[in-house]
Amino acid sequence: MEINYTALGEYTASKREAEDALGRRFAILNNLGVTLARQAERPEQPVDAPAGHAALEEAARMEAIAAQAIERANAAAPRCNEPAISASGSSAPGYSCTTRRRPP
Repeated sequence: MEINYTALGEYTASKREAEDALGRRFAILNNLGVTLARQAERPEQPVDAPAGHAALEEAARMEAIAAQAIERANAAAPRCNEPAISASGSSAPGYSCTTRRRPP
């Protein structure tokens, strides 16, 4: 089978973009959780609601970027004989895309 290098490049770049966005999403949500835990221990410290909302909006933006990148990678996958991917947190939470086998 001849390799479609253009499709392979699209697939690889899109997969990396998805992994990067998922990693950023994980970091944003993890940092927000740490911040909230610290604030819970300090009742005298006011809650910075705008910062929390901004973090959640950025996490949602990263989710959208990852979803679009996964869609692009999966569109290119059949053209370069690579497996479809999906978001996964099984091996390293939020940082990876796993492959899905295509039906025969």
